[in-house]
Amino acid sequence: MRRGLAHLIRPGEAASPPAVQLHIGEYRVSRSPEVLYTLLGSCVAVCLFDAAAGIGGMNHILLPGRAEDEGRFDDVARFGLDAVELLVRALVAAGATRRRLAAKLFGGGHVIRQMDEESSPGFRNVRFIRELMDREHIPVVTSDLGGYEARKVWFRTDTAAAILKRVPVQLVPTVRREEGRFRRQVLEEVRRGRPGGTPAPRH
Repeated sequence: MRRGLAHLIRPGEAASPPAVQLHIGEYRVSRSPEVLYTLLGSCVAVCLFDAAAGIGGMNHILLPGRAEDEGRFDDVARFGLDAVELLVRALVAAGATRRRLAAKLFGGGHVIRQMDEESSPGFRNVRFIRELMDREHIPVVTSDLGGYEARKVWFRTDTAAAILKRVPVQLVPTVRREEGRFRRQVLEEVRRGRPGGTPAPRH
């Protein structure tokens, strides 16, 4: 992680900003400089920012769609539509202007090789997030989506600078297991119709 942070230090800064790791179903916005980072397999991270205000944030999306459509009312930020809405609201509450928001998109790798590529979670997440950005009129200035690799992403909130590193192939099974465990848990809870309360936004 230190190597990633080193590239995000601005000239004249004595040290790098604080670094915060995001896990599946989390999001964060900061008015002060922070480096948000996450590890992605088939999941997608959306980095939104208002460059004029110097405010940015990131989420970590597990599945496309909306939690309520799947009968879920807890952990809503795992679902793409909810996760982006929560991130946008948090950015605006922090002082960003909605019409100035731009996006950097990462992830959606086809890391579950046993599945057909077009029905894989990664493919579905990529298609969903591209369509959502277009529908919401949020310009995408950078994207690294799809493919067959896992990724680690660092995003600096005040400058919107981002760094992407390919995850060594030996670590891909670890990413795949974690995402698979979360995905099975969500689907099992949907089948059971487990009720729950909406969590407070994480930012």
